[in-house]
Amino acid sequence: ALTIAKTLPAERKKYLMVKGVGHYGIFNGKKWRDEIAPAVEAWIRANGG
Repeated sequence: ALTIAKTLPAERKKYLMVKGVGHYGIFNGKKWRDEIAPAVEAWIRANGG
């Protein structure tokens, strides 16, 4: 997604690698609640959301 978001400035792009998360787990379960959702929420707040 980062490579196709051509109009998004580089300083607004964020890459997050979470060990042990598969296709389903990225949006569900403990890893989502503990690691991914907080990172997404922080990015949204930092970028005017």
